[in-house]
Amino acid sequence: MRAIRRTAIVVISLAALALAAPALAFDAGWYQSFVKDKAFKCIHPKSKIKKIEVVVPPKADKNVETCRLKVYYKGWVKSHKMVLEVSTTKIGGKDNAKVSILEDSSSLKRVKCALLQGWQPIN
Repeated sequence: MRAIRRTAIVVISLAALALAAPALAFDAGWYQSFVKDKAFKCIHPKSKIKKIEVVVPPKADKNVETCRLKVYYKGWVKSHKMVLEVSTTKIGGKDNAKVSILEDSSSLKRVKCALLQGWQPIN
């Protein structure tokens, strides 16, 4: 009887821990696709991506999930690389994202991308 009680306590404890840990809404593949299809086209609309690497996999901190990626792309004259951080959250029941450029080897000064300004809905 004690063994059953101990087993039940362990199972309930593990279930409570699983529910308490924040679940990741998106995986690394989703972030790579988001950067390729939306974020990069917004930041460098005329450049072509060569490769995207996940530098820091998605991790949740309270209600915001963040992933750091490195993008290698072809510029007008030479190849460049960019390190960016994509954050996602739910606002009003809808998924939203924002992007921060940490490094960029190109010399673009003015980038008019709404994702760089603040939270934008993901469609």
